[in-house]
Amino acid sequence: KENPSIASAHGPFTTMHHFMGLACIAENAAPVFVPYALYKLQQLRYSKLSLVLDGVSARRGSWVLSPGLQRGFLLGRLNLSALARQKTYPGLFDREAENKCQHASICGPRRLFWSQRRQHEDGYIENLWPRSYWQDFCKQCSQTLEEQWEEGRIKVWEELPKAFELPGWEQLRRETFDSV
Repeated sequence: KENPSIASAHGPFTTMHHFMGLACIAENAAPVFVPYALYKLQQLRYSKLSLVLDGVSARRGSWVLSPGLQRGFLLGRLNLSALARQKTYPGLFDREAENKCQHASICGPRRLFWSQRRQHEDGYIENLWPRSYWQDFCKQCSQTLEEQWEEGRIKVWEELPKAFELPGWEQLRRETFDSV
C-alpha cells in the first residue's frame, strides 16, 4: 500500500499544467496515478474550475480532462470534504467532542479557528496535509485530534480513488501493470 505522505510530495510537478497532463496521460497509460493527479489538482488553490473543464495550454497542444475525469474531479471535491469531516478531522467538526472536553472554554474557540482554517473559500477541506499541529489544545484533545488525523489520512488515502468515482487501488494497479 502507498503511504499518504506521497501525496504531500510534489516531485517535479508544481503547476496545474503538470497535474492536468499527468491526469490525462495516466487515464490511459497508468490509471493507478489518476487519483493522485486529481487529488493534487484539488489542492492547488489557484485551480480554476474553467481550466479543469476547458483544459490548459501546453507547449505541444493542450491538456483537457475527459468527461469522466471532469466528473470525478467535481464530485471528488465534495467527497473529499466529507471524508475530511468524518475521518481526518472528526474532532474539529463534532460538537460531541467539544462537550467531552474538560477545557471547552479553551478548546472550543480553537476548534472553530482550526475548522475554518482547514477549509478553502468554497468549503473544500484538505485531507492529507503533510502535518497537523494540535498543541493549542488541551492534552486530551490534542492527543485525540492527532490520533484521528493520523488514522484518517490512511483511511482517506485508501478511499481516494472512490472519492473520484474510480475503481479501487487494486483494480487500478491491475489496469496499470497487467497491461505492461
